[in-house]
Amino acid sequence: LNSKSKVSSSMRQSGPHRVKGLIKGKRGQQFCIPISTNVLRPNLFEEVIEAQQKHGGRLFDVICMDPPWVLSTGNPTRGVATSYTTLNDAAILNCFPFDKLQSDGFLFIWVINNKYKFALDLFKAYGYGVVDELVWVK
Repeated sequence: LNSKSKVSSSMRQSGPHRVKGLIKGKRGQQFCIPISTNVLRPNLFEEVIEAQQKHGGRLFDVICMDPPWVLSTGNPTRGVATSYTTLNDAAILNCFPFDKLQSDGFLFIWVINNKYKFALDLFKAYGYGVVDELVWVK
């Protein structure tokens, strides 16, 4: 999804617990799950898959995800606080139907340091292999 993508008016009105629309790319064939979407919402991924196949004619080539990691227990450190619902590792592992979203392609995943091994396990569980990694140095 590029920076010139248009957000539907129904999307601007949606909150963190519902999705009323999908973000459409410049040519109308690209879709994504908007920030703050409840990824546990029933039928969410079925709707995304149907829209992608209808408008793109195939499954996704690339999936980029920033899982709602549980960052800490108790009080967050270093000023980290979340304004969204987080998921534990088991929920993250089981809620994304990668095998239905993609038959071949790339998965890019934002990983925090203490979830690196879990991310590798997730890749393995769904048949992905690590090709390379990008490191963001703040």
